[in-house]
Amino acid sequence: MAAPVIAGSETVGSVGTILPLQGIYAVLRRIQQGLLGYLVINTTILGLFGIYRISQLTVRPLRRLLERAEDYEESEEFLVPGEKEYNEYSQLSRALNRMLYRISAGKEELRATVRSLEEANQRLQKAQNDIIHAEKLASVGRLSAGIAHEIGNPIAIVMGYLDLLKQADISEEEKKEFVLRTENEINRIHTIIRQLLDLSRPSDGHLKPISVHETLNDVLNVFRLQPVMANIRLNVSLSASVDTVRADAAQLRQVFINFLMNASDAIAETGKSGELMLTTAVCSDDGNREDESGPMIEIRFTDNGVGIPAEHLHNIFDPFFTTKAPGKGTGLGLSVSYMIVEAAGGKIRATSETGRGTTMRMLLPLEISPQTEKVHDGQ
Repeated sequence: MAAPVIAGSETVGSVGTILPLQGIYAVLRRIQQGLLGYLVINTTILGLFGIYRISQLTVRPLRRLLERAEDYEESEEFLVPGEKEYNEYSQLSRALNRMLYRISAGKEELRATVRSLEEANQRLQKAQNDIIHAEKLASVGRLSAGIAHEIGNPIAIVMGYLDLLKQADISEEEKKEFVLRTENEINRIHTIIRQLLDLSRPSDGHLKPISVHETLNDVLNVFRLQPVMANIRLNVSLSASVDTVRADAAQLRQVFINFLMNASDAIAETGKSGELMLTTAVCSDDGNREDESGPMIEIRFTDNGVGIPAEHLHNIFDPFFTTKAPGKGTGLGLSVSYMIVEAAGGKIRATSETGRGTTMRMLLPLEISPQTEKVHDGQ
């Protein structure tokens, strides 16, 4: 340390003092080392204590929550064991407990609702089956009236041959011929009754691969016997190269019978002879959907009857809707047919013009097979 010496207005010299600082530096270094050691020890202790407290307050409660969640049974409470403090985790466990109680109550309500829906669905299915069966009985009843007339002819022939067999002046050859003809007529009656029984056979409700053409032919064999067909020319062109679909055969027969009856009734209302065309073909889609569907078989029923008024066309598939005179129809035929075809994955489309006739267009998805895919790709 130094300072100037001033005499008057002039600096005449300076005075200085020199002190050694090694001792002070040594003291300061010892103090610094002590402070550094204290800081390290204090930081280590505080860090370990902080980790312990964090583990106690955060990690262990979270681990207990996780273990409790994994071992949770629906009938138990979710409270975390060992949690005595009223902290955030105990609040969380109680909140979870309340939430689980609400979920459990909601599950019970959901189970009750599901049970109720299952029972309602069973009742609805039973009612639907009853409607289908009732409509089938109505259709078979109408067919039976025509078949009874058709059976009358062979019965009369059988009775005539039996009268001839009673005569004593006929030869053995004539007796054999009369017996053979009688047997043929009885077989004819048996075939007619068997076909009617096939149509009236109850449905088992199972969808399985069936032939559309074979089913149509079964129905046509019975329908051709109806008196109403006497003035109707029936043109059948079963051109579909593939005709196997997955459906209920008994229900599909019911749809075909309904279409044929409606067409014959429409022609009969004109009061003159008419024509009924039945065709099948393989197509790609129904023309009313944007997405590309798989291969389908199209069955068309086209008549030249009275037709359906345009204002009624969009209602024909509604239950109990009918344009026929009272007592001529139940109004369930097309509704039941629509329900059956929809259940088989198909569609029904109707086009009509008053005075010119009606076309019922029915589409069913074909049963997928290598042959079906080959036909579809070829188109």
